[in-house]
Amino acid sequence: MREPGRRLYAMLPGLEGPGVDSVDFAMGFPPADVPDNGATVYAYGEDQAAVDAAADTMLRALEDAEDEFHNPLVPAPEAVRQAIALAADATRPVVIADPQDNPGAGGPGDSTGLLRALLDEGAQGAALAFFWDPDTADQAHEVGLGAEIEVSLGGRFAEIGGPAIEIRVVVERLGDAATRFTGPTFGGSTGQLGRMACLKLVHDRAEVRVIVASNRAQNADLESFRALGIEPTTQKILGVKSAVHFLAAYEPIAETVIFAEAPGANPCQMDKLPFTRLRKGVRLGPNGPVFGS
Repeated sequence: MREPGRRLYAMLPGLEGPGVDSVDFAMGFPPADVPDNGATVYAYGEDQAAVDAAADTMLRALEDAEDEFHNPLVPAPEAVRQAIALAADATRPVVIADPQDNPGAGGPGDSTGLLRALLDEGAQGAALAFFWDPDTADQAHEVGLGAEIEVSLGGRFAEIGGPAIEIRVVVERLGDAATRFTGPTFGGSTGQLGRMACLKLVHDRAEVRVIVASNRAQNADLESFRALGIEPTTQKILGVKSAVHFLAAYEPIAETVIFAEAPGANPCQMDKLPFTRLRKGVRLGPNGPVFGS
């Protein structure tokens, strides 16, 4: 959906033809500390020479595009300030991703960095999902709808995701039924998120709604908000704990997408990951340092 990936993937059908049945490539999964980690080009067919030529063409295009790849992380406070400024005149929500606390890559889902920035910077009309906090979800269910309570959000892994946020909230919506996802990533599947609650947080100038869930899941579907009564298309700012998969559902409704840098268990700067098993010569990010050098 984004350059240079859009252009590279668009090349694939044109590389198929006589003797070449399929050509594809994968970007790789950065948190995998294995020798074969990295981008991979693969092709197959009946003509070995034609298959080799197709694969080589794709590989050259991928290598030639290295300068175009970049890491767009913006420190969370600045990401929120940008979102607030853009949202003032926008007709669609500004989406802020929290990729370093992505449960799809092993993050616990309770990093407080982005939420703290939303509160401290005075964000209004903002909603965040999912925030993994079974204790707070239970607490909300015990007191019931409309109750105003003191909660401690996050902080279970403070050394990774930051300290808990102690704040007074209003319980606006409760849920414990399965969530049916409808978007392109999870389309048709059902998520069992356990007890859930939509909490309204008010802090100085800020007003933020947070959906807490008892089970971990990355937010890659608009139903993540709708299941607890929040219509994502009408919000000023949407915070999603996901790294990539959310784009298919959220980018079409977004004014823009900002990737925030906040503490988390899924570092997105390749040179900050403690690799030990990569093969020598792999670059840690586009034009980055070489592993094993």
